[in-house]
Order: sequence, then structure tokens, then C-alpha cells
Amino acid sequence: MHFLISGIPASGKSTFCRWLEETKGFLHLDVEKPGILDRNGLATIWASLFEASTSAAPFIEALEKFKRPIVIDWGFPPEHLTTVRKLSEGGVMPWWFAADWAVARRKFKERGTLPMGVLKAMADFGLLVEVSRGRRELVHFRPTDRTIVFLAHDLRFAGSTDAGVVDHKDWGLFGLTN
Repeated sequence: MHFLISGIPASGKSTFCRWLEETKGFLHLDVEKPGILDRNGLATIWASLFEASTSAAPFIEALEKFKRPIVIDWGFPPEHLTTVRKLSEGGVMPWWFAADWAVARRKFKERGTLPMGVLKAMADFGLLVEVSRGRRELVHFRPTDRTIVFLAHDLRFAGSTDAGVVDHKDWGLFGLTN
């Protein structure tokens, strides 16, 4: 059994993943931490997941060699929904972590600093706003209308009926409800 844990910043993803590792014997792969994939011999095969023509089968086979359950800790950007779908179709169970925004914002602030790449990605996706010179805050996240329309279009032309789009599991990944 393998899980993909994603969600908003400071929603408890890594805490939950560490708990699974410490109490249930999972291998915790925080794919956003430098060197984790390299140390586990998965960097190249993980990168191949993002190519349009590949399936998740080789990656899943590589995970099976560990002979233990895996939890992948990845707050994926929305444009990688196809990769999440590949993992899900390959048997990895995706879980989306949402949180009370006030609590998540407070926890995020308490962290202090983050790696520049994470901060840049969050800013690029509009999850951080500068409230004063050099001070940023986490903003309430809701997928943009463009993202929602793209997702609906993608689901519709992947075979969902118009009514089935809002019942699709990918719709729920972003906290969207029918």
C-alpha cells in the first residue's frame, strides 16, 4: 500500500507522513527535500513521471523493491495533476490535506524560513503575498477559475459526463465539492 499525501502548506502533511514512518513502518519520501529521491535511487524514475508518454508502472515497480509501504509527501502544483492521476491509476492512493486556514497560516508563519525554491514556487502560484517590505503571508488558497475550468475540461474529455465531472475523485483533490 502506497500513499501520496498532498495539500495546502502547514496542513500537517509531513507530520502525518513522519507518523506513518515512525509508527507504521512506511518509508517517508518527502520528494521536495533535496537528495531524498537520490538517496533512495528514485530521482531519475520520478523525473520520468512528468513526461507525457510515460506511465507510473516503472516508478511503482521501483517502490515495490523496498518491500514496505511508501508514503510520498508532495504538495504538487496543479499543473501536475496528470502525474497524480498516473500515480493513482498505478495504485498509489492520493490524500489531500486541507486545514483551517487560520491555523495553517499561523503554523506556516511559525516555521520561520523555507528553502528559497519553496518560497518562489508558492509566490509563483499566488500562495504568498507581500504585506510589507520583506514580509510575506500565506493567502487563502482557492484554485483559480482558470484552473477549475482546465480541470473540468480535462475530466470531461477524459471521459467523464458533464454531471460526472464534479463527482470525479480529481475534483475533490482541490477541495472542490459538487
